[in-house]
Amino acid sequence: MKKNILLILPLISSASLLCMESYLAQTVMNFTPKVDTESLGIFRSLSDLTQYREANNLYSDLKSQAYMPSKSEYIDKLHRTLTYFVNAKDPRLTDITDLCRDNYKGQIDIRKDIALTAHTCLTDQRKENIEDLKKTLEKNDKDFLDEQVKIIAALKESISQQITLMSKNLEDHKKNRNIILKEEGDKIRKNKKATLVLHKLSPSLTIPEDGYCSDDETTQNPDKLGTFYSDQDLLVKMGINDSTYTTANDTDTTIIELEKIYTSLRSIEPLRYKPQNTKK
Repeated sequence: MKKNILLILPLISSASLLCMESYLAQTVMNFTPKVDTESLGIFRSLSDLTQYREANNLYSDLKSQAYMPSKSEYIDKLHRTLTYFVNAKDPRLTDITDLCRDNYKGQIDIRKDIALTAHTCLTDQRKENIEDLKKTLEKNDKDFLDEQVKIIAALKESISQQITLMSKNLEDHKKNRNIILKEEGDKIRKNKKATLVLHKLSPSLTIPEDGYCSDDETTQNPDKLGTFYSDQDLLVKMGINDSTYTTANDTDTTIIELEKIYTSLRSIEPLRYKPQNTKK
């Protein structure tokens, strides 16, 4: 008999322990933190005399972790502060939610009516912020495009003016070059005529081997210098006939290309903001 009792004792002990653990588990699961109704004191009441001051003090307590989530007076102050921040559209409303979660995780239970009011306020603010951001970005784009239109218009005007200036400069250059060539060429032709005449006046004139003479008195008539000593002949003689032609021709080509660019610029449509069609 004693042996049987000894055999069943471990079973009885195990059963007792299981019953105790089950009881403790139920006790923990059903445990509700006790709310402290003790007042925060006269000095805190004086400090929280207005809604503004109460909200500021409560916010500071949450931030510094001086808030006591088990005190009923603090709980009421939190609800009043949330309501005040909603009505005042205080930007700290978004911060207070983070403070409650981060500094008092699992310790704060906001009343559903207060939470709904705060949620509605935050949602409305977000909608307003999105709409304001949209308007800001659209205005920013429109202002940018307006500036670009002005720049393009100035570019068109500038190119037009520069083309006109280049054309005028080219014509002035040609005229000035011809004047210089004519005036200086006349001096050279006068000199050339004098050396030819000297050959006529002194048939026995001979030029030393180390001297220079380009006269051909037998074929070059002093009175017809224009037929063999023209401005063009002088350019060829100086070896710059092609260069002079190229200078003017290249400038003409550049002006033509710029006129093509100007024509393309004129065909550009003015920049305008194009709103996007969105389905809500």
